Amino acid sequence: MTECSGKDPEKHFRVLHPWSFTPASPGDLETSMQRLRAALSKHGWKIVDYGPDTSKNRVEHFWSRGRQDLPGTGVS
Repeated sequence: MTECSGKDPEKHFRVLHPWSFTPASPGDLETSMQRLRAALSKHGWKIVDYGPDTSKNRVEHFWSRGRQDLPGTGVS
């Protein structure tokens, strides 16, 4: 957790929470990611970046940002 420069640290902060999962089969990856993006969007999260990274393996990733008006979700 880090502070947001120029903001009240009691109310504004940033959290980076990386995690991963492995679907039952490679073909399930896209379906799983679509469901995750839809569920996050339904709960006020905005996907700000999505796609393969620049590594040799081209690992899928995404960054999301929470709604500013919901407590605990105004971070990306």
